[in-house]
Amino acid sequence: MKKYYIRNTSVVCNDGSTPSYFLRKSTEPRWIIFLEGWGWLCFDKNTCTNRWRNSPDLMSSKFLPSFIKGQGIQSNDENENPFIWNGNHVYVPYCSSDLWSGSFKSLEKDGFSFMGALIIEEVIKDIYIKIIFDINLAFGSDISAGGTGVLLNIDSVARMIRNTMRRLKIKTNPQLTNYKKLTSDRVVVKGIADSGWFIENDQTSFSKCTDSLFCSPVEVIIKAIRYWNTVIPLPCRYRYINNPWKCFFGHHIYPTLLTEVFVVQNLFDEAQIIMNNVGVQSVYDQQNQMRNLGVKIKSSLSSVKFMFVPACLSHAILLRSDWRIIEIESISLPELLYCWGKHNKRDNILKYKNMNHYNLMDRCQWPQCNLSCPKFKDAHSSYDNVFSRFQLDSQNLSESFGVVNNMLETR
Repeated sequence: MKKYYIRNTSVVCNDGSTPSYFLRKSTEPRWIIFLEGWGWLCFDKNTCTNRWRNSPDLMSSKFLPSFIKGQGIQSNDENENPFIWNGNHVYVPYCSSDLWSGSFKSLEKDGFSFMGALIIEEVIKDIYIKIIFDINLAFGSDISAGGTGVLLNIDSVARMIRNTMRRLKIKTNPQLTNYKKLTSDRVVVKGIADSGWFIENDQTSFSKCTDSLFCSPVEVIIKAIRYWNTVIPLPCRYRYINNPWKCFFGHHIYPTLLTEVFVVQNLFDEAQIIMNNVGVQSVYDQQNQMRNLGVKIKSSLSSVKFMFVPACLSHAILLRSDWRIIEIESISLPELLYCWGKHNKRDNILKYKNMNHYNLMDRCQWPQCNLSCPKFKDAHSSYDNVFSRFQLDSQNLSESFGVVNNMLETR
């Protein structure tokens, strides 16, 4: 995939550099626009200064290579990505540290800008000139911040694409005036949110909020909203007029969305566990904390129509090179996404496997009880091993849950 810079240089990364995106184009009508989510966020001067000092590549486009190789859902290898390997793929690096939601531009020489929502707008503007009138577009995400970014931006992206397509059609054929027909016949925009479905769990032990990854998610978002000059979708903002922070949590914003969103989420999400600050307590307490997290995630997803939710102790799925190995009821995620992407029509894959819905969730209640789950910690994981960080006893936990211990061990 080749790197391009957005044309509007007034929209910038945290450090003022021009945002970029990677593109691999094909003759297929399908487009996958993928938001990177590596690195979560920063929410005030101290956390952002520390982020810049330790990970400047998360706040700038200056360190990006000219080309990258797509993995998982963006791979061009038919074996790795059997159904979407030959589509048009766009990968948008995360350099705004604001969950793709900000609109603030700093006027200070050493200040940080937060323009994630505007970066998405500019990428869409740049690529729509490459899109012909037939289009199926999936707006997807990588780890945490990208997943939340999809939920916050999917309706505005869908609206931009449809309005742009309408203008282009009228410009090329002024006799076309039926707005409904122009915007619905051949333009299909959908969202895929991977590992961005957080719940406002209380921390199980106190942690001073000096690092966003170890703060309560609610506390972080409340602090960040003004700092970023956040753009929140109006239906959700109006619903939670006194608590706009709720729109950053999937179970609050999902019912307000007008565009279909497919939720990909591990029941025992590594980032959620870390942010809950799981305490060093007895094995019994550790077991309860893990199980309660799974129960709460399941409950929060009750209104979601399209989802793939394995009982894995991991974080992020879509960009794993082995994303196709995880199955629920003998259906893999690539298979389910392929069928869902075909305008919800019945497909031979699901017919063959006696499936009549597009929401799969593991029924078992403990981490790694789905034996197709990847081992907890490997090269794809973005965080330190949660077991060693909090001194969780993987041997005793695996015995308590009835899971083979090597499913919890590191590679």
